[in-house]
Amino acid sequence: MRVLLTLLVIAVVSWHVDGPALVRTFASLGAVEVSALLALVCVQQVLLSQRFATVLRGLSPGSHLRLRDLVIDQQVGTAYNVVLPSAVGGDAVRALRAQRRLSAANDRVAEAWGAVLLDRLLGLL
Repeated sequence: MRVLLTLLVIAVVSWHVDGPALVRTFASLGAVEVSALLALVCVQQVLLSQRFATVLRGLSPGSHLRLRDLVIDQQVGTAYNVVLPSAVGGDAVRALRAQRRLSAANDRVAEAWGAVLLDRLLGLL
């Protein structure tokens, strides 16, 4: 359903937007702007992962997951969110991946799921 709605929105926008003008608008972005946008996207992913790491450390004292792994989890969760009908799927994937790492270290499963839930609630702010 999500894919169909996405295609419908693209069709409606394509019908109402002047394609060549849109291409000219995108082409007007310079290398500095594109570089800044890409850098901001990367920083955003790292900050989201750091926020999750902070929540996880608060709920599971003594646990330490590498930021690199959490950034990868964030990316995997985002990929699932694009395909699945809601963002909950990506959150579940992040929780499962964190749970697997925590379980291997100290058998703290509830903390991984609680951290994802609290991180999602904080994200609403």
